[in-house]
Amino acid sequence: MLIALGIIGIVAALTIPTLVKKYQEKIMITKIKQGHSLLMNAVQLYMAKNNCVNVLCLFDTKKTSEQVAAELGEVLKEAKLCKTGDNDKLCKVYYCKGNKPIKVDGFYAAGDVFHAAGRVYLPNGMTFQVSQKSECPKTEVYIIRDENGYEIGTQERISDLCAYVYMDINNVEEPNQFGADTYRYNVVYSGKILPHDEKLLNNALLFNKLEYTPYNIGDPITED
Repeated sequence: MLIALGIIGIVAALTIPTLVKKYQEKIMITKIKQGHSLLMNAVQLYMAKNNCVNVLCLFDTKKTSEQVAAELGEVLKEAKLCKTGDNDKLCKVYYCKGNKPIKVDGFYAAGDVFHAAGRVYLPNGMTFQVSQKSECPKTEVYIIRDENGYEIGTQERISDLCAYVYMDINNVEEPNQFGADTYRYNVVYSGKILPHDEKLLNNALLFNKLEYTPYNIGDPITED
């Protein structure tokens, strides 16, 4: 009897963490689908109410990120707008990690930083963060880095990105990582809103799976 109980305990210890992880990922995938639908419907509703030709009537370069977020929030039911200096814990500054470890100057780094301005969130904690550009298209300078993230040069190229919209299904809660609980949409000069990484988003929307490599911001780069 004791041996049997011991075996059962070992099997449970090995399988329960996997089952819990799968359950948590299933919940995340459901929220990703809900969030994607909410965002797309909200943009379409705004366009219909304002007789827009395309999405650039919402994501207008004459507006600030906070103004766009406020207008987006008006068509999302029960959305709360975060403002600069807001003490709400769901409006605090936080960092989002890349889908895979990002290497910068010998350390693992964040992918993006989210400020209060430009953020709206729903009662369930789901967040939409707007980063509106003041010029589009625009010539931008990009840093070129080596395999360990050290800067080795720069490159100029014309960007047609007019705005970003980040969807985070659980706001400031972990893992705060692209491909897990966070996804980015690009608003482009042609007047469309498109997934920044269509493969990552489709993994969740169509194939019910998440794809990301966990890591900690600030850890030294280790040999692969």
